[in-house]
Amino acid sequence: MNIKRLIQSIFFTLIIQYLIHVENAQASLFDGFQRNNVTSRFFVGFKGGINFSQPLILQSYSVFSQVSGLNTGNEAKTYSGFLKNTGYQYHFIGMYNINNNLSISFQPGVAQYSYSYENDYSWITEGDDINTITLNYSHKQNLRYIEIPVLFRFEYAIGNISPYIQGGISYGILQQADKSVSSELIQHSLSGDIPLNVEDNESVVSDLFIRSRLALLGGIGINYNLNGVLLGLEAVYNAGLNNIVNESRRFSNQDFLSGNYDVPDDINLQNLMINFVVLFPLNKGTNQKDDSCKLFLKKKNK
Repeated sequence: MNIKRLIQSIFFTLIIQYLIHVENAQASLFDGFQRNNVTSRFFVGFKGGINFSQPLILQSYSVFSQVSGLNTGNEAKTYSGFLKNTGYQYHFIGMYNINNNLSISFQPGVAQYSYSYENDYSWITEGDDINTITLNYSHKQNLRYIEIPVLFRFEYAIGNISPYIQGGISYGILQQADKSVSSELIQHSLSGDIPLNVEDNESVVSDLFIRSRLALLGGIGINYNLNGVLLGLEAVYNAGLNNIVNESRRFSNQDFLSGNYDVPDDINLQNLMINFVVLFPLNKGTNQKDDSCKLFLKKKNK
C-alpha cells in the first residue's frame, strides 16, 4: 500500500470513528460547556478543504530570443490570480495538549496545488503589419504532495468556543506533477480573424520539479466543543521557502519545449488553505477544577 492510500484509509477511518463517537456520546450540560473540561492531553482527528495558490516568480525563462520575423508579443507569462488556482488537501491530525492553552500537532496528509498562466507569440510578415499570425497558449499545472506539517497552537476558551492562532513548518514530498496546455493559432487579416488550429496537450512533468518543498505555516481558527468533540474551521497561509522547479531539467521536456514553446519559470509557491477540522479525545474525563465547580453549583442549587 502506498503512502497516499494509507493516509486516505486513516482519514476515512477517523470519519467513521467520529460518527460513532457522536452517536454514543452521553454528556451533561456542564460537561459540554468548557474547553478544559476535556482532560485528555491527546487528540486525534482529521481536516480537509480547499486551497488557493499563487506562484511568486523568482526568474522568468523563455524558449525564444528576438529573431527576424518574430515579435515575441506577450511572451512573458501572465499568471492567474490565486482565486482561480484552486486545489484541495486532507490531513490526519495527532495533537498533544501541553497545557490548557498551548498544544503541538503532527498533521501528515496529501495536498494538490494548482496554478495557471497564459502567453502568446506573434509572427509578422516583413513589410506587412496587417497580416499576422498569433499563437495563444493557456497552461495549467497541478502538483500533488505528501506533506508533513508540525504546528504549535495557542487557544483561549470562551465557553464552548475556542478561537486559536497557530504556526509551524511543513515539509512536502512531490508525488506527481501534471501539466495541460490549450493552444489556438489565429490568422489576422483585413478580412478578419481566422482560427487555423486548436490543440490540447497533457502530460506528466514530474521531472521538471524537485522532490522537496519547505514551507512556513501560520493561521487562525475557531473550535466548538460538542460533547468533547472539537469541530473547527481554520484558514492557514502556506508560504513556500524554496524554488520548486528543477533547474537542471528546465529544457528537458521536448513535448512542451518544441510543441508549445514553453519552459517553466523559477517559482516559489504561496498558498491559502481553508479547512474543516474534527478532533476527538483519546479519553475523556473531568479534572479537579471541574469537580470543584460542580460541587459549588450543587451547593448553590440547594
